[in-house]
Amino acid sequence: MTLSLARLGLMGAVVSSPIDLIETINISDASSAEFSSIGNYEIYRLELWDIDQTYEGGRPQIRLYEANTSAYETASVHHSGNVQILSTSSTANSKNTTFSALAIARNGDTSTYDRQNAYAMIYNAKNSSRDTHINYHSIGNVNGSSTTGMWIGGGYLPQQSEITRFQIYVSHGTISATAKLYGINDLSWVH
Repeated sequence: MTLSLARLGLMGAVVSSPIDLIETINISDASSAEFSSIGNYEIYRLELWDIDQTYEGGRPQIRLYEANTSAYETASVHHSGNVQILSTSSTANSKNTTFSALAIARNGDTSTYDRQNAYAMIYNAKNSSRDTHINYHSIGNVNGSSTTGMWIGGGYLPQQSEITRFQIYVSHGTISATAKLYGINDLSWVH
C-alpha cells in the first residue's frame, strides 16, 4: 500500500496528526504520579521511559479513576495476563483475576543497568458503558544481569465506568521515569 502525496503533506494539503501529546511528567523517586486532565479520546497511549526502581521486584502499574465512584479503583478486581520472553530463550507467563491495578511493566530490580521502557494502549476509558481495556509491552535487562527481557500482556477493569484520570503507581518502593500520555481520536489513518 502506498501513501498518497497529499497524505504525506507534499501536495500543499495540511494534514493534522491524529495523535496529541496530552502531558509529560518527569517522575523522580516517587511511588505514584497522576495524569489528572486526560481529555476525551477514543484511545490513550501511555509511555514510560528509562524506568529506574528502588525496590527489588516492584511493578509499575496503572490505576484508573472512575467518575461514578470519584475514586481510583484499588480493589482486587482487575483481570490481567502476560508472557515474559528472555533473550536466553526462556519464557514465563502469569494470569490472575484479582489484581488491585493493571501492570504496565515487568517487575524491576535495583541494579544500575536494569532499566526498562514500557508503553500501554488504553481503550474505552471514556465509554461509561464499556470495560476499560489495556495492552502493554516493556523491555529491559532482567534481574541484575545483562539478560534482556520482554514483557507483553493485557488486562481490563471489569466494570463499566468513565475513567477521568490515570495514575502511575509502583507496587513497592519508588520509581524515576519520564511518563508521556497521548490521546488518539482520528482513527482514519489506520487503514
